[in-house]
Amino acid sequence: MIPLSALTISLLALVGSVDAYAVRPVPTPDPTTDSGSNAGRLAQGLAPLKPKALWNGQKTRRQTVPSGTPSLTEQGFLYAVQADQSVAGCVISDGTWFVGGTCATYKSVMTGEQATLSTSKGPCMITAAGTLSCASGNTATTFTVNTDGTLSVAGASAFSADQVPASSTRQTIYNDASHAVPLTLDFVVKGTSQPSSSAPPTSSSASSTSSSAAYPSGTGLTVCSAQDVSSFALSCSSASVQDTCCTDSPGGHMLQTQFWDTGSQSTGPNNSWTLHGLWPDNCDGTYEQYCDPTRETTDVRGTLQANGQTDLLAYMDIYWKDYQGNDESFWEHEYNKHGTCISSLEPKCFNNYQPQQDLVVYFNRAVDLYKGLPSFDWLAAAGIVPSLTATYTRAQIEAALGAHFSGGININCNGNTFNELWYHYRTQGGVASGNFVPSPAVGSGSTCPSTGIRFLPKYVDITTPTTPPSSGPSSAPSSAPSGGTAPAAGVRGYIYPTYPDGTVESASCMISDGTWYKGGSCAGYTLVGTGVDGSYNLQTSKGLCAVDASSALACASTVAVGSAAVVTIDASTGTISLSGSDGFSADAVPSGSTRQKVYAGATRAIDFVLRFVGQ
Repeated sequence: MIPLSALTISLLALVGSVDAYAVRPVPTPDPTTDSGSNAGRLAQGLAPLKPKALWNGQKTRRQTVPSGTPSLTEQGFLYAVQADQSVAGCVISDGTWFVGGTCATYKSVMTGEQATLSTSKGPCMITAAGTLSCASGNTATTFTVNTDGTLSVAGASAFSADQVPASSTRQTIYNDASHAVPLTLDFVVKGTSQPSSSAPPTSSSASSTSSSAAYPSGTGLTVCSAQDVSSFALSCSSASVQDTCCTDSPGGHMLQTQFWDTGSQSTGPNNSWTLHGLWPDNCDGTYEQYCDPTRETTDVRGTLQANGQTDLLAYMDIYWKDYQGNDESFWEHEYNKHGTCISSLEPKCFNNYQPQQDLVVYFNRAVDLYKGLPSFDWLAAAGIVPSLTATYTRAQIEAALGAHFSGGININCNGNTFNELWYHYRTQGGVASGNFVPSPAVGSGSTCPSTGIRFLPKYVDITTPTTPPSSGPSSAPSSAPSGGTAPAAGVRGYIYPTYPDGTVESASCMISDGTWYKGGSCAGYTLVGTGVDGSYNLQTSKGLCAVDASSALACASTVAVGSAAVVTIDASTGTISLSGSDGFSADAVPSGSTRQKVYAGATRAIDFVLRFVGQ
């Protein structure tokens, strides 16, 4: 168990409960990374290619399941295809049509050509009002998946909507052709690839102002989307770049940067590095900044909300944190300073550019990249964990991270305290539509010393840990209580949570309700004999102490003798054991007026032993 403390995250209502000392869950992206496939594009948060370009007349489904055989479960995406075969956005998790957000994964359970669909919201059905809805409590409608990939219900494949969704608005999809925009719904199995010989047609709604001479407009999110990403030059591989939309230049050397803030600046989960930014350095390691004042923002949160990026914001509110608590200002700084300098995010590079579309892409790509770099987990797998006492070498850290990342990594320190990581990339096909390729480091080197590196835990007061006193809170330090025999029943003393290295938090001890407190008066604990030599109940002014249903220690007048905790005390060290174990733990180090419950067992973020020191 590593001596970390728990973090209460204000957004639990949005994202569900967070176990602050469990390994951070990292969503697994779709393995397809080719921007020529919808699976890869949607995993990157990009707009899908046109179905007719994607399939070139082939069946959408690669196999069918004969009736009477076990069902086939597949995952894919659902697109609203207009009469001219153009696609804008996709169908999101509640069954509505949306443009500008992340497409939902639809699960299809198919027997023969019959299928039911569901999303993270629940089963999908055609309601009594004739609308498509995906929600918990729905009774799933049986759809027919036609040979061209379109869906039909009761033999009818016509769907419609009142209009093409504008930015941040959702459109209801109707199971009839009576509304203004006729549609078909096309289900695309994840991993379906664009044939290399297929040339996507140009959408009638595309803007010619955003096209590149080499790449036609209207065929995806950017002017590069229509081509296989491998056809573009790797950034920083050539001195001369003609198309800065599809090969980032200048600023073709990308850094994904992460923070580990400790002490009074602690922020984010205590088992995760936090996201710092996505920086476009020049190929020699220098960099430009604040490149386009006309695109700078003063409202990242509002822009993302207006574009339906609620899931992205919920994630950023946990993992993209400012140590001073001003996340919005931090996000604005990162985009204005760095995001405006990425050449492939310039407005001219987008098909049908919408204001601040580049900002939405910047934050999506930065977060996607970060999710694939779980630094804390990689370090922990190599035994490199936060500690108040341990030190590490730079070579150890480089080896632990290098086992998972093939590019250069800067290991940065403040003095000898490990606090920042830079992962090095180049791009191919631009930031929005292309790939990030691990790259050797350029520019300044790591700032950590070669040895003696401290990787401190978050949310722990590391200023003045001391040795527990020998006879009360104000006495001089001592390594252990005096004497070599177990204390007698009736002895009164103090209890100190003590770290494995023998130190305690300054001015901290157990108080009368059985909790750990810092800065107050220590409670006297009396050893009450149980009738068995060497075993005791603990009693304070509040009453006897017991272990409650959550395994927390609690002292109260309601605790009966028969239910009180029975402890033993080591004669040499004063260490308290319960049921044969001397391990105790807490969620955090107490601070201010906050008390911390003490739990039996090393199950929480901060582990320690309890030392009894007689008065």
